[in-house]
Amino acid sequence: MAGELSVLFDRRIVRNFEFGILAGVILVAALGLLNLYGATRLEYHGDPLPYFSRQLVWLVISLFFMALVSFINYHTLVYYAFYAHLFSVLFLCLVFFIGKISSGAQRWFELGPLSFQPSEFAKVTLLLALAKMLSGGLGSGELRSSLVKPLLVFLPTVALVAIQPDLGTSIVLLLLFFTVLFFVNIPLRRLLRLPLVFILLSPLVWFYLKDYQKDRILAFMSPDLRVYSVGYHANQSKIAIGSGRFWGKGVGGGTQGRLRFLPEQHTDFAFSSWSEQFGFFGSVFLVALYFFIISRCLNVALRAKDREGFSLVVGTGALIFWQAVINVGMTMGVLPVVGITLPFFSYGGSSLLACMVSVGLVLNVSLRRFI
Repeated sequence: MAGELSVLFDRRIVRNFEFGILAGVILVAALGLLNLYGATRLEYHGDPLPYFSRQLVWLVISLFFMALVSFINYHTLVYYAFYAHLFSVLFLCLVFFIGKISSGAQRWFELGPLSFQPSEFAKVTLLLALAKMLSGGLGSGELRSSLVKPLLVFLPTVALVAIQPDLGTSIVLLLLFFTVLFFVNIPLRRLLRLPLVFILLSPLVWFYLKDYQKDRILAFMSPDLRVYSVGYHANQSKIAIGSGRFWGKGVGGGTQGRLRFLPEQHTDFAFSSWSEQFGFFGSVFLVALYFFIISRCLNVALRAKDREGFSLVVGTGALIFWQAVINVGMTMGVLPVVGITLPFFSYGGSSLLACMVSVGLVLNVSLRRFI
């Protein structure tokens, strides 16, 4: 009897494991490595290793932590969510004192040849904290009618990230917060008050933005007048995407990237570099992969056995969705340039690790549907 139950248990694990999501994120990461090779192979006299090898190391590390997170019961992870998020907040504070300053922003810790960005992991710990607050007490009516506790966790986090300054991550955290609240059945009447407050405060927020952040927003509103100044990035990105045409120019064949016209071609504008190398066909294929991953996340959320699992999976899907939409939108010129990476694809170890860990949470919930 015990043997039969063991076989049944094993079959359930195999049946519930989301091989589609795992294959999807690995494929996107592999395409990201291919794009990175093509975009940077001439960066160091034909040697792509300074970028390529680092990203490959981060990919191996990320897959290990994804597997680790997927096998630790997510209820245990949610139980310690506040402690994990407290550490994230402490690191967000610490980065102002010993963090590395680059391009006017103080967002990174240097760990030898690698860099660590605490705001990336704040996304994951905030997701865990929201799952803890919005799941266990939803039936009681207290959390159902109050947004005080979630706001007390969210506001210090987004404020510390915005001060770095990191407008892109701040926007993602804001969208993550509202998406999770919306899907976990917070009354819509109460939920709509928050966007109204942010809209009313937006003129005040404008005065706290850095000059370059204001310039980027103004460049988005009048791109033709700022092509050779703050609108340069967006303009070169659109040129690169268009120059790829249907089939692209091949690996390493992008002239905008190879001749250094396209800035940040391996990070924020990795999608532009990909479009130039692999054209419209490659771009559609990459976007389709993201929609596949997100749709599988929604499928897992609908099959989750409790609110905690549902919140974690919805939050992960929201993270991937909003980051992809903002990144692709800004590279195409339909959204302002805010400086955010494309999940699993852009160069950046912290981003890759955080995204893989969040996917580990999805696999975790899927595995424990019957446990």
